[in-house]
Amino acid sequence: MSDVVVTESQTRPVSPGGDWSEFAEYVRAEPACLGRPAEDLAEQFGLDEHFVRSFLAAMRAPVAQESFLEVGARAVKDTLRVVGRTVRVTFTGLTARPWICLIGTIAVSFAVYLVLAMFGAAWGLSTNFVVTGAAGAIVGAVTLLGVSTQAVCYYRHAQVRYALAMTVLVFAGFCALMFTILNDAGRRTIEESQAPAAPIMLLAAGILSFFYFLFAVITTLMGSYAKYRQDSRQEGEVTRQELLDRLFEIDNRISQVDQSKRLSKMRWVDRLRTAKTFYLNVLVIGFAIGMFEVAIFGTLTRFTGRLPEIGQMNWPVAFLSLTMIAVKVVTGLVAGFVAGRPGRSMSALTALLVGTWLAYWFPLGSFGPQFALSQLNALTLFQDLIFVTIFGSLTGYAAQVEDRSYRQNRLSADDLPTLLAEQIQLQWRLGLGQQATTVMVVDVAKSTMMKANADPLKIEWSFREYQTLVDDISRTHGGHVFSTAGDGAVVGFPRAELAVLAAREILTGLPKFNMRRNRLDIPFRLRVGIHSGHTESNLADAPFNEVIDIAAHIEAAAPIGGIALSSAVAESLDDDCVELAEMARQIDGQQVFVVLNPMMES
Repeated sequence: MSDVVVTESQTRPVSPGGDWSEFAEYVRAEPACLGRPAEDLAEQFGLDEHFVRSFLAAMRAPVAQESFLEVGARAVKDTLRVVGRTVRVTFTGLTARPWICLIGTIAVSFAVYLVLAMFGAAWGLSTNFVVTGAAGAIVGAVTLLGVSTQAVCYYRHAQVRYALAMTVLVFAGFCALMFTILNDAGRRTIEESQAPAAPIMLLAAGILSFFYFLFAVITTLMGSYAKYRQDSRQEGEVTRQELLDRLFEIDNRISQVDQSKRLSKMRWVDRLRTAKTFYLNVLVIGFAIGMFEVAIFGTLTRFTGRLPEIGQMNWPVAFLSLTMIAVKVVTGLVAGFVAGRPGRSMSALTALLVGTWLAYWFPLGSFGPQFALSQLNALTLFQDLIFVTIFGSLTGYAAQVEDRSYRQNRLSADDLPTLLAEQIQLQWRLGLGQQATTVMVVDVAKSTMMKANADPLKIEWSFREYQTLVDDISRTHGGHVFSTAGDGAVVGFPRAELAVLAAREILTGLPKFNMRRNRLDIPFRLRVGIHSGHTESNLADAPFNEVIDIAAHIEAAAPIGGIALSSAVAESLDDDCVELAEMARQIDGQQVFVVLNPMMES
């Protein structure tokens, strides 16, 4: 084992030497001095050089040395951030105009498919040419880009009308594509299975269009939900000043509305939504859809003896089945949208399913009580639950987004009923209405003298502890601190006796506070003023309130270490333990009383 050499500097204690407190003050005021050599600082303040070096080592943060992996990870992260920003900007520009974006992507996609199909037919290639090799890669890239762009567009603009219109266009495109791709040999192959080629191709185009419709609608509804959440968040963050500006703007527009102007008609969605028999109407519609299904498939099974299975359906039955599924889905979307909000939408979809299920009790073919009861199995109920929950919530949010857009359009058009509704709702949000409240104002007497020549950190600590004392005791008695500006505190209470009780408890605990928690040389001494009155709005939202002003003026007239209260507070006290003395002068038209025993007995 090798010998360990211990130097003298490692064994002897390091003495600072000199005045290290002066050195600390210098570093606190001049942080740049940490870059100076240790020997210079030691010589300037007469300190031991080892002490200064130890101090500088403790002050300086260690230099972060990045490993190769960390550098590579940061480079990859920065690259992904740049790529993501570029992709976001690109998609934002492409989807700015929804009609141009959707029609353009669909037209380009089908144009590429048709061109490749026509080249394949001209060159005598098989129908697999479009989905294999270089052509297949082109088709895949165009499809991926088109679907991504349309998904962003549907999600961003969140209006179902785009999905409906584009589904019709997609159906026409699929029909044109199939009639172009399928040559005579392919049509003969279909007809050999005793099925006409044209209806089969229309059915295939309908199935593909239906899946596109589901994709478009689900993406749109997801965008509606996200937009609703964002709008709700922004609406919740509106300041009171912004609400006041909006209210006064609405007031001004109402005063300028032409009363002879013809009122706009209520839209059909609102008429259906506000109907007293809304759920009954949905139930009847569901029953009608169910009876149509029973009439078609019940008649079919009456001759065949059972419902056709998916693999054994001929093209007319398959077409009818697809039509029924499409009718149910579209009707459910419309019912959920008309309902207006997620809860009502779920209830409407439930009523629709119940109406359809009631029709299954009609005895025709394989339908009847036995068939209806068989639908109450776990799998079917789970599927219905998923349908009701997902489509109900999404269509409800979509309806709220559409309603908000419609309301903004009506406000822009100065529609008088909409303006009046907006005015009243803003007044409600501003909390207008007579509310009885009691305000206690607490202030520190001679606070300027307390802070003179005191350590700023001790001032901050002590006054924060004082505010905590006021807040804790006020909350114990049902109070809420609305403001702690400066050295004072404004506290609201539901009843006057609670405010007086809290004030007396604060003053009672003040000597103990000064002994244990106050770090200043001068003790805290308080003045307290209390006033009761009626306010037109919440004190937290409207600090410019007459009740607060009067309570503050009463506090200024209170003796140091005492409590002053208005006659409105004094009249509501039924506690014989509180002794009052009337002051000679009034304040703001209020007779003021001083509490003779501001501190509680032990």
